[in-house]
Amino acid sequence: MSLSTTIKTLQDIMRKDAGVDGDAQRIGQLGWLLFFKIYSDLELEAQIEDPGYVSPIPAGLHWGEWADQDVLGKDAPTGDALLDLVENQLFAAFKNLDLDTLSGKTRDRGALLRGVFEDAFNYMKNGTLLRQVINKLNNDIDFNQSKTRHLFGDIYEQILKDLQGAGNAGEFYTPRAATQFAVEMVNPQLGETILDPACGTGGFLAHAYEHLKAQAKTPDDLDLAKDSVHGVEKKSLPHLLCVTNMMIHGIEVPTNVRHDNTLARPLRDYGKKDQVDVIVTNPPFGGMEEDGIESNFPSEFRTRETADLFLVLVMELLKDGGRAAVVLPDGTLFGDGIKARIKEKLLRECDLHTIVRLPKGVFAPYTSIKTNILFFTKGKPTKEIWYYEHPYPEGYKSYSKTKPMRIEEFEPEKAWWGTRAASEAAWHVPVEDVVADSFNLDISNPALAPENLAPPQEALNVHSQAVAKVADHVETLREILASTGPQAHTLVQNLHLVVKAPGGLDLLRGLILDLAVEGRLLPSSGTPSSDLVAEMRSTKESLVAQGIVRPPRKFVGEPLEGHSYPPNWTATHLGDVALILMGNSPPGSSYNDTGEGVPLINGPVEFSSGPFGETVKTKFTTAPKHMCKEGDLLVCVRGATTGRTNIAAFDACIGRGVALVRGWSAQPFINLFMWKVGEKLLAAGKGTTFPSISYDDLAGLRIGVPPHDDQEALVERVHELVSLCRAIELGTEETERTGAGYARSAVADYASLRSD
Repeated sequence: MSLSTTIKTLQDIMRKDAGVDGDAQRIGQLGWLLFFKIYSDLELEAQIEDPGYVSPIPAGLHWGEWADQDVLGKDAPTGDALLDLVENQLFAAFKNLDLDTLSGKTRDRGALLRGVFEDAFNYMKNGTLLRQVINKLNNDIDFNQSKTRHLFGDIYEQILKDLQGAGNAGEFYTPRAATQFAVEMVNPQLGETILDPACGTGGFLAHAYEHLKAQAKTPDDLDLAKDSVHGVEKKSLPHLLCVTNMMIHGIEVPTNVRHDNTLARPLRDYGKKDQVDVIVTNPPFGGMEEDGIESNFPSEFRTRETADLFLVLVMELLKDGGRAAVVLPDGTLFGDGIKARIKEKLLRECDLHTIVRLPKGVFAPYTSIKTNILFFTKGKPTKEIWYYEHPYPEGYKSYSKTKPMRIEEFEPEKAWWGTRAASEAAWHVPVEDVVADSFNLDISNPALAPENLAPPQEALNVHSQAVAKVADHVETLREILASTGPQAHTLVQNLHLVVKAPGGLDLLRGLILDLAVEGRLLPSSGTPSSDLVAEMRSTKESLVAQGIVRPPRKFVGEPLEGHSYPPNWTATHLGDVALILMGNSPPGSSYNDTGEGVPLINGPVEFSSGPFGETVKTKFTTAPKHMCKEGDLLVCVRGATTGRTNIAAFDACIGRGVALVRGWSAQPFINLFMWKVGEKLLAAGKGTTFPSISYDDLAGLRIGVPPHDDQEALVERVHELVSLCRAIELGTEETERTGAGYARSAVADYASLRSD
């Protein structure tokens, strides 16, 4: 049976499991299983090459000790026994692997194992079906067979392409033709350090390594190539897929691929030791970073648009003479305000020598926004910019799964690269023209000058398509809102007017949050949350009894007034079900009362274990109760930013003016709730110079806790709708641009008639 058939069979089995919901979860489930299977196969190689090698995997949890039914026979666990082993033994052991007891290669492999499993999740709830998946993997995939290994790269590529149909997960996949072309044009050399600071599933890194590997002539050269490729990915699923991708391509222990958010570190903290020779990346665009991230950047560049922040970061991380290829949307090219200031910095500090303009559909169906590959070198200002318009292949009107972008399409660009001759596809612009036009880089092909503009009907068709896409987004939003209330409501009937009104989309975002925290956004079908809330209260009481947190005050047990929640939600107060720790004022701490975002203390850190799991201390404090861990919510409770919230993406310490909120198993929903009540917190603040939020203000917030089964779906729906609002914003920008294009074409056409 072919490997592609094997993968399809595995996904079909998972579709029968009630715990696996949607393509993204199926890919996540398949991801950790494939990773551990390949990891185990590569361990066999390591043991052959080095008889003294010791595996970091605890006894009884090696793949062959529980997964290989051919060897274990009737002793192979299945059903509930298999689920118990996977969830309560395997995951627990790997997530908590003690690296301090390991050394050398064993420690490196252990760090890789723990890093991957820290955020992996077993979605399958049927142990019998899980056994079928594992048996299929064992029977059909042996990564130590050279034939299988050769073919598996192509099959894994198909798995990654499937991400494009898996909701927002598609943002992590860049067509491999584009990544290969970008890497070839940047041309990294053996001995140079290559970085992708938003590496997704690792497409750029895989091609960068293959490019370096082709230059290697000795085993030491090959080791140098493996050590030269670095990546960082914020989200757990693409990080898992990226690590596996690197292993498939020959980097057996890809510890240089970190699970982190490069934007979460203040820009001023990056120094020369962090700078690299080459950066190739496609940062997420059309998305927004969480509150507080923008405060890590200078005030003139502060924005929550992810792609803009990454462009600033890339400039900072390049050495003088360093080269970059960055995929960015059209909005970056023509945007003004902060975008213009970022482009000014780019043109002054770097030589933006080439922009390859890609056609629509490259990232479909994730987004239809047109994109560009910007090539630049740091260390000298831009004098002129060459543009190359990449066309569709002959006979194509767009790309699709059956008609993907191919590397052969870039042969004209490669042939042109060294000559830089103007043509119908290529043109150049002096930097003075860009500066005079307020740093607008969205410069049309002069081959389409007024006398050669597209015919008015063609330009009108392009504009009509852009308008239709926005209308589709609005209709999708209308259908979802109609499902939450009377379809005849004036908002639903006239949504097309609301989204066009100044501030209309911001008001809709607020409405979405209202509906979510009031239990009106999705039908509630989960098990009633009374037991969940009771468990949360019990945990809180235990911490109170230990003297770790303050006892709840007058809020606990008081009847709640106002909104009526769904019957299987539980009405309570935040202080009754969440841990709330107020920040102190450690000596020597630094913060910014008037800056944007959440003040965090910086300094040397040491990790320790405590009642909240692994925590981190800094030189400024030793109180474990003032520590936060990944996933906790930090709330600014003092200063001009009162009410702003931030989900910590890294270990940090609470300083003056900050409170920590942790809701245990209801954390995702509590984070959503805190996002909503920012203005309410601000109104409750007291003080003359700066309003401050007290413990009672936070603890007294009324909250309805949904069933555990509903929480993820609710949070995902909010993100879906907020992303839809963003898509409407971007689509509206595109309609304005295409409308202007039609106007120019129509006016030029009419003028030519008059002259005749």
